[in-house]
Amino acid sequence: MFKKLVLLAAIFLLTATVHADTADDHAHLRLMPLVDGVRGVSVTLQDGTTVLNNLALGAVSDYIEMDVNRSTFMILGITPANTTSTFFREWSIPPLAPGYYTAALVGSLGDNTLNLIFIDENGVCEAETTCLIVVNNIKGSPALSVIDGPDTLIDSVLYRQAAVEGVNPATFWEFAAVERDNPTSVLFPPQTKFFEPNTIYLFGLTGTYPGRNQQMSMARRVPTDMMTFLRGLTANVQLTDGEILFATENIVAVLEQSGYDTLLANPYMDLTVFAPTDGAILEAVPEFFACATANPDAMQALIMNHILIGGRTPAQLVEAGTLMTMGGGTHTFAPAEGGFLIDNQVRAEQALAYPTENGTVYLIDTVLVPENFVEEFCEVG
Repeated sequence: MFKKLVLLAAIFLLTATVHADTADDHAHLRLMPLVDGVRGVSVTLQDGTTVLNNLALGAVSDYIEMDVNRSTFMILGITPANTTSTFFREWSIPPLAPGYYTAALVGSLGDNTLNLIFIDENGVCEAETTCLIVVNNIKGSPALSVIDGPDTLIDSVLYRQAAVEGVNPATFWEFAAVERDNPTSVLFPPQTKFFEPNTIYLFGLTGTYPGRNQQMSMARRVPTDMMTFLRGLTANVQLTDGEILFATENIVAVLEQSGYDTLLANPYMDLTVFAPTDGAILEAVPEFFACATANPDAMQALIMNHILIGGRTPAQLVEAGTLMTMGGGTHTFAPAEGGFLIDNQVRAEQALAYPTENGTVYLIDTVLVPENFVEEFCEVG
């Protein structure tokens, strides 16, 4: 056990040192194409590297790492619908400070009004709050308001513009975009969703007005470290789909009791964390949970079985296939509809994957118990 602790400490210090040297060396930029009549968009950087291929209308790319405080450009390959021909347009990228940005491609192919709107997510959204960003690319639309039932979340957003507002996290909300001066004219039927705490939501509205071809797409990002995000998922903003409890107060208590909350709060340590929800922990056998929390070695083994070094997307986990945990064990990852399977048993939903400042958190409904854990910690001695 001592050797394992020394190895984990060495990995932690080495990784922390590497990230401390590079954490401020990059800006992170994603693309959201909202132009009607586009089949796909590709992105090539100044050095000739193609980083995105055939990104569909309304989709949002993963973040691309960019050098900070440096003027550069990217080339968009735009393929109109109903054709195989692609035309290319070069766009300059302004010097970007360290942080996260979205470049929304707006305008119309028909009247050649294409433009990129650069949105500084950190600059327009306050830290540790829930933030709503709406980009309106509905050609011909009047000023739109975004409402949640009787409440107006955003008062007005014009064509080819973006609007930002802070919102309160709550259990359920009904999102609708309406004409500012005619709230009964709903462009998008209400959708029952929920706002998570400490999360940035990006909504792209596209189509023409009037008409029925409007689309709404959504992406999100957690602009805080893992522990801040998990601490925000408390019972008073309980997140549920009617069956599954998404609060995480129990795992937060375990992490704080063991001292591993500092690991998940380290901004220089990229991790992938599978965080059991309160529902998952409450389903665990009480004797097992008592055994795990009473023995520091058992607590460490259990926690480390939920953590991988390096932040990974679902696609990267599935591509890797098998990865080692910080506890020295391994997990396998296989594709499944709407997400992936851990060890061919535990389902992880794409909708419950949260990219944070220091990696990715996956909320799961099962505790990942290491092999031979009960025999080693709960029966012997």
